[in-house]
Amino acid sequence: MASSEQTDSPVLQEFNAEDGSPLTSLRTHLCAETDERFLLWTDIQREIQGIDYLRTKVKGRILFTINTDGELRHPLRIRYYEGAYIVMHRTIQKSQPEGFLDGHGDSQDQPFEEILPSLKPLFDTCQYLYKGLEYNTDDKRESFQEAIANTRYYHSMLVEEVERLDRAGVKVLVDDNDRGLLSWLRKLFMAPLSIMKWTWAFLILAGRNRRDAAIEDSASSEAWSRTATLSRLNPENCPPLKLLEELHDLQQKVPEWDYSNICLNTLHESNSHRDYVTLALFIVLPYDLDSWDGADPSTQQFRLHFPCDNWKGKGAREDLPQHVHLSNHPGYNLKKPEEFFQKYGDYILRVLQMIKHGYSSRYYEIPPLDANNILWNCDPNIIGSHLTMDIEPLVDRAISYFLELSPPKWKKKLELTSDLSAAIKTYLDVQDDDNAEGNLHRYYDGNRNVFWKCEAHAHQHLSSQSLERLKEFVQSHEGYVDMQQATIRVELRSMNEVDQFLPHLYDVRHTFDISVKLGWKATLLEVKRLCLDIGETETMVLELDGITVEIHPQGNDRYMRNFVLQDIIEKTGIRVIALLNYPRPQEQCVHVYHYSLQFKTPPAQSSRNWTELRRDLIRFHDTVSTAQDPSVRNSAAMLLQSTLKKEGFSEAQTVTAYSKEGSAVFDRKSGAVVEVLTEDMDCPEGMLSAGSIQTLRVHLNSLDFDQEIFNAMRVNTELKDLIVSYYGHNILYYTDHIVGKWHSSSTPFCLTLLDRMKDTRGRIIAQLVSGKSDRSDLSDGRFYPRECDTNSSFYQQQQHSDVLMDIVFTQWDCDHVFSKVSDYSASFLDMASQQHPSVLIRFTLDVSCLSCNGLSSVREVLRRSDLEHLHIVCNPIDSQSESIALVLGAVQWSTLKSLVFAGNNIEAWIDLFQTPFSPRLLSLQIQGTWPSIQELSHSSVLFIHNLVCSSQLVDFHLRNVKLQDGCDWTLIIDSIDFSLLKILDLGVACTEQLVSTPEAANLFISRMDQVRAEAEGTKLVLKLFSLTSTASSQLDLDLIQRILSLCKIEKLHIDCAAFDLKLSNSIAQVLSSVHWASLECLILTGDNIKAWIQLLPKIETPRLKSLSIQGSERVEHTLAHSSVLFAEQLIRASPLEELSFYYVRLQDSHDWVRLVESMDPSLLGDLYLGVGSYDQFASTTEAVETYNSKLKTQ
Repeated sequence: MASSEQTDSPVLQEFNAEDGSPLTSLRTHLCAETDERFLLWTDIQREIQGIDYLRTKVKGRILFTINTDGELRHPLRIRYYEGAYIVMHRTIQKSQPEGFLDGHGDSQDQPFEEILPSLKPLFDTCQYLYKGLEYNTDDKRESFQEAIANTRYYHSMLVEEVERLDRAGVKVLVDDNDRGLLSWLRKLFMAPLSIMKWTWAFLILAGRNRRDAAIEDSASSEAWSRTATLSRLNPENCPPLKLLEELHDLQQKVPEWDYSNICLNTLHESNSHRDYVTLALFIVLPYDLDSWDGADPSTQQFRLHFPCDNWKGKGAREDLPQHVHLSNHPGYNLKKPEEFFQKYGDYILRVLQMIKHGYSSRYYEIPPLDANNILWNCDPNIIGSHLTMDIEPLVDRAISYFLELSPPKWKKKLELTSDLSAAIKTYLDVQDDDNAEGNLHRYYDGNRNVFWKCEAHAHQHLSSQSLERLKEFVQSHEGYVDMQQATIRVELRSMNEVDQFLPHLYDVRHTFDISVKLGWKATLLEVKRLCLDIGETETMVLELDGITVEIHPQGNDRYMRNFVLQDIIEKTGIRVIALLNYPRPQEQCVHVYHYSLQFKTPPAQSSRNWTELRRDLIRFHDTVSTAQDPSVRNSAAMLLQSTLKKEGFSEAQTVTAYSKEGSAVFDRKSGAVVEVLTEDMDCPEGMLSAGSIQTLRVHLNSLDFDQEIFNAMRVNTELKDLIVSYYGHNILYYTDHIVGKWHSSSTPFCLTLLDRMKDTRGRIIAQLVSGKSDRSDLSDGRFYPRECDTNSSFYQQQQHSDVLMDIVFTQWDCDHVFSKVSDYSASFLDMASQQHPSVLIRFTLDVSCLSCNGLSSVREVLRRSDLEHLHIVCNPIDSQSESIALVLGAVQWSTLKSLVFAGNNIEAWIDLFQTPFSPRLLSLQIQGTWPSIQELSHSSVLFIHNLVCSSQLVDFHLRNVKLQDGCDWTLIIDSIDFSLLKILDLGVACTEQLVSTPEAANLFISRMDQVRAEAEGTKLVLKLFSLTSTASSQLDLDLIQRILSLCKIEKLHIDCAAFDLKLSNSIAQVLSSVHWASLECLILTGDNIKAWIQLLPKIETPRLKSLSIQGSERVEHTLAHSSVLFAEQLIRASPLEELSFYYVRLQDSHDWVRLVESMDPSLLGDLYLGVGSYDQFASTTEAVETYNSKLKTQ
């Protein structure tokens, strides 16, 4: 037994009972020949008493394994299975006669199965395996051989058991002629040799347990005979005889099944491994039988012929025979025929046998040899008279010749590899005016398999008129159409010509490999559209000539993951995209599925043997990704080089492997990984620790992987560039982790940080390199952490070092800081602003993580920066008020355009601002934190008043705040220049307070009237207006109506509470004054939605983007049919993007159908349903079906 064991960590196989409960586990063995794990059947039998066979949850009986010759391995073995095998025990009959196996015991009137319990499982197993052979003739060859070997084994066990019983004196008779079971088995299972010379010889092994003593008791013997005799019974009512004949019938069909399986695997294996441009189906026939002399090899001349590889497909023409036949070609003389026969003799013999005896399946139709069939559509003047007259003798002589070759040309395993397939043409003697395809045409089927067929079969689905139009178009655009090779070359000068070309391509209903020369400066989106549209024609190979820098721009985008071409390959059937004649060397490449090759110079043409190329790339990638030994990587690289050379890609420099987790670039010569792009460091660990990475690009969604990044930095000593991209405008979050670790590593490589928000398209924020300077000669450009908390150990070490690491910002384009600032990141910003002042324009001041040193750094940053937008997070100040005041004093008010106070301590922060200052604000926002409403004191109102008076505000927000003294609203309103103000957002609290202060409300109305009179009807935009308890009196309603008539509302919130019916007309007038054409969001909440909807006017041209109907959390609201009709009208007439129903049910559940029918799924992005709404909607079948249908259509 060729096996070796791993003693350090044994691999165990688990076994479960039929009910799923664990039984036991056994140690597996490792086969040195196959490097696969297995278990010995004897070990399993010894451990699990009474076992019959094993199975899994998804597979029936587990079979014993075979060797390369198709024979069972000995001792018998079972493959290792990662899950648990399920143990099936042998059924023991309780009525079995005691001492039966010794030929003793009383067995009167016992049925056949109980008298012979040792035979029943063997009969059942044989029947199961025979049936498996019958139903699985389309299995792979190795699987079918394994099933045959197991069937042969159990059949021999059945015969052996009957012989043992016969020697024991147990005579089981099955007819009146005293013929026993053994004689029946011997008679029924004598297998003749098949016509294909496959030997099906079931061994009848001699029994080992001979009975030493004969049965002397004749009465006992007669009793056994009477008990076991089944005479005068026919097969219909005699189960043993019926079973015997059924097994016999199945056994007789085994050669036929075996032949069918060999034929199918021969044809399908050759198709899956064939060279992309090589015909795999071929035969060799003698050229002249008249001069043939069996003793003289010089007279034995052969020619190679290619049959039409016609695959039976759907939609085949009924008037066209759909069988395999020879091509209309005289054949090819062979160079080095002896060498050719040694390589291909086994395969040739298989095909010849199929041509001779025929083969039929759902895929192929090869009739038994007949001149009219095999030579269909062949011209005798072309193929030669010797074929038309002597085709059958030629086939017979060829079969005889290959059977007699030494070594025998009949292997049990098909081995027509892609290398052998590709080498066929090298043996053909092709004349100058001939082609090497036997006049056959390359053809793609619907599954993108490649076949070589005669012109009639290859073009049977083709539209001839459309083909002529396509040829005319292509020829007028500097191109050609090669129908035999199924290729098109065309030059397109604009997207307009692309739109003209594609319909011609679709109409032909034929698949081509396409080469397009781009005759204009195409954009990336145009090329993407071109590729996707061509992919719809089932094209396999696409060449693009004339790619420009507009398609792959240089600069920042080179750091982005650019899987455009790989995405196209995944979304379409295209398998190869070759990019030719790039203006930049790094972009001359060939893409195959998940891989690309980069070249120094453009490849002459793309690979048509892409199946082999990709297979070798996968093998190379799998090896070098996990290899720890450089010699293993070198060996893999050498194997890849031979493939690339054979494909004409010897100039390839690097190989890129793409995956969802990232990509890796390998040096083609050494096999070393030189560049890695990874998503959250999710790639093989061996790849990141290769030690050869020169460029590491990391896309981060979180910072759970900073330690992995640091480890990769430490291991890869040749690292030159670390490029980190992230989402969310949050550079300081990554500064504290990534920059800190990079800084502390004292490494010389360049660090680049990119922001990946959509609007910045991967903009480089920072590019850093490190340098060293003597401590005695420190300049202002050095990076000093000011006793920061982050990486404190590093800085403590630096205190005692003669050399400090400096950071040089080779590029700094960070114009924003939106996150918390730590001491470390504050010092980092301080350093950056020293080298690149006035870059920062947006800053969020959050001091919750800053010490006094950090605040000092922030003060310097603000002093050097020309801020335009300042967002102050008003957290508690504690004991740092003086330092914070200094920070605020460093703000350059002359450039500031937007100021935001947000948080729970607005008053305290306003008090820290020192006067005088000269603001020029365009936007001011005072935002408390929901749900609390902050009250602003009179001093804060004076501060706001001064800001507003000194500025030219166009945008003013007061949210979640109100004034301690309502009379201060007069100060606020009086400070606003309403001729400039475009947007006013007062929030709910301020709106209620303003309306309830008549003096301020009337001042607001008068100022708005004045502006409208001067500006000819210009209306102020109110971001939010809330109709709640403000509707408590006629005076309030009058003020609200006047305000609404002067403003455009973007978001209207109506609190549908109960109201005095006397005010109904006034409320209706208020609602009529709303400028509905400008309203984008409508929210209806409360317990009285129906009453408020009845007061709403008929909205002629709604432009809502969001509609929300929300009942009360206390009591779920029932929406009346009239309310549904109102909602339906709004939904149908508006470009709605968001719709929500919370705490409501419809009075009539069928109204959900109306609502769904009114939706436009092309616009509606979000549909929110609360629990009650969702339950009712989901139970309305018609509504659900309508909704799904709309989504599917969209």
